[in-house]
Formats: sequence, structure tokens, C-alpha cells
Amino acid sequence: KAERDAKLRAAHAHKDEILVEISEREKLRKKERQVFLAQAKTEQAQREADLERLRRIRNRKVQELLDQGVDERYTVQLQGYKPENVLLKDYKLGGRVPTIN
Repeated sequence: KAERDAKLRAAHAHKDEILVEISEREKLRKKERQVFLAQAKTEQAQREADLERLRRIRNRKVQELLDQGVDERYTVQLQGYKPENVLLKDYKLGGRVPTIN
């Protein structure tokens, strides 16, 4: 009987160790997922900020041309520039917006 109780205690201890290990892995996965989502959120915010900066540059350049007396028909192509489309086509940069000062 003592031998059986010892085996039973060992089995329960082993089960408890496995459950603790599973719980720790789940916590680690959850933390990694939260870090990944936070990083994705900051990258998205940065991408939006970069796109907005490019839009402002485009609008400023168009306005400068119009202020200089350039006919509006010559600014149509520049007005049609969409930074989002450039990012979709830009596989070499991996979708990152080049830094423009």
C-alpha cells in the first residue's frame, strides 16, 4: 500500500509540474502576442504619419506651382500622386516609406 501511495503521489506531482509548465507557456504566448500587436500598432501609426507627411508635401508642391503661375493642367499628374499606391507596389522596401525631410 505504501508503494502504491508513493507512486500515486509521484504521478500527482508530475501532473502538477506539467500543468504549471503549460500555464507558463500560455502566459508566455499571450505576452508575445501582446508585444506583437503593440509593435504592429506602432508600425501602422508610423506608416500613417509617413503617408500624411507625403500628402502634405504633395499639396505644398502643387500649391507652390500654382502660386508661381503654372497652369493647373500641368499639376494634374502631381495631384494624382497617391502615396498608398506607391507603398503597395514597393516590394523592395517591404512597404516602408522612405524618409523624406
